Amino acid sequence: MARQPKGRPSIYEGTDGWFHCYLTVGRKPDGKLDRRHIRGKTAAAVAEGITKLEEKLRIGHVPKVGTTPTVGDWLEEYLTVVAPRRVRASTLQGYESTLRHNVIPAIGHLRLNRPLAEMVGAIEAFFTAFERRAAPAFALQTFHILSGALEIAVKRGLLPRNPCDLVDKPSGGGNPDVDPLTVDEIRRVLDAAAQTGALARWWVALALGLRQGEVLGLMWDYVDLDSSVPTLRVQWELLRLKWRHGCTDPCGKRPASCPARVGGGLVFAPPKSKKSRRLLPLPEVLVQVLKEHRRQQRELRMAAGPRWKRMLGPDGEAGGLVFPQDDGRPTDPRRDWGQWKDILVAARVRVVERVAQRGRKAGEPYVTSKVRVHDARHAAGTEMFAGGMDRREIMEWMGHSQISVSARYTHVSAEMMQLRAEQMNASLEAMQPHAATGRPGRSR
Repeated sequence: MARQPKGRPSIYEGTDGWFHCYLTVGRKPDGKLDRRHIRGKTAAAVAEGITKLEEKLRIGHVPKVGTTPTVGDWLEEYLTVVAPRRVRASTLQGYESTLRHNVIPAIGHLRLNRPLAEMVGAIEAFFTAFERRAAPAFALQTFHILSGALEIAVKRGLLPRNPCDLVDKPSGGGNPDVDPLTVDEIRRVLDAAAQTGALARWWVALALGLRQGEVLGLMWDYVDLDSSVPTLRVQWELLRLKWRHGCTDPCGKRPASCPARVGGGLVFAPPKSKKSRRLLPLPEVLVQVLKEHRRQQRELRMAAGPRWKRMLGPDGEAGGLVFPQDDGRPTDPRRDWGQWKDILVAARVRVVERVAQRGRKAGEPYVTSKVRVHDARHAAGTEMFAGGMDRREIMEWMGHSQISVSARYTHVSAEMMQLRAEQMNASLEAMQPHAATGRPGRSR
């Protein structure tokens, strides 16, 4: 056959009747040349294949040797290799649940070399169906997780373009309506908390707006109650992580029952972001509450004797937890959640009747409250806003990375609305024309 133009790889006809070409695309990890084999029924077909491969090389998209991986293959690699180095362990757990339970079963079979239009159509069809059964915010979160994973696939040359860029993302439903606790409800909650001996724990949540993990991971080494300016430093948070299999061969048990399980249980971790590591001044009311809590804890520790476990922080500090169990060990977030619900029911704050969905009491009614533990943080932000803090100050106090996030925690309460209405009424009365009040107007 005719020779190829200068600089183009040679095409030759093999004894098998096919036309062949080998194109060098770089070097392998072992230093050897990475050569790709292209074959076709005609020389023109091989030349077309060379052109397509060279176009991919120009944009940095070098396909791997062998069978093209599927979306599911890449997402599994993302979850096990890429994401653990990029996100916190608790965030990774959410990614794993979202991708393995929802995304991979639906579109995991698609190969990454499929036409872009086909990929876009499959992703769009998935989210159209997913939005019908999932909460709007969760559908939007799922979209961002998938898009982020595919964006890394683009950067690594597995995809020429992120198909999620061409898909209309779910609306997310806007920010959910949050009705923050009123001053009267907060007072009732604290009265009920005092009866259980948990006053200090919930005062800290409702006054300072700390996250649950930040409160449960708080250590006395980072609480200064005796200086001229008492402070509290948010340095660590306590998280419950899921166990993973540590066995080389699947043992057939759940990860939590695996004899070689790893990576789970209660662990200390850095706060959610750099902004979350913060130093907060303590109001005098809270200083007195924490001093009394410290005194009671010392008595409890003396009574427990050798049963008391003095916890070491991740940085080696041994100051002990501020809000531990009765033996000094960390408080499980689930136990803390249960205590919060019991306090709300005792205070009769927004209680509702539910029916147990599982367990030995399935089908039996029980009384609970619809207020979440995280709503204590919303209540704190709202009271700060009512007290005159602007949103930038609240952003620093709450440990938010963006002021737009703080806006979701600074709700305008009914009491604030009433106060503003009274202030507006006074201003309007001063502007009201005499004819509207029956008072004689000025003569001209």
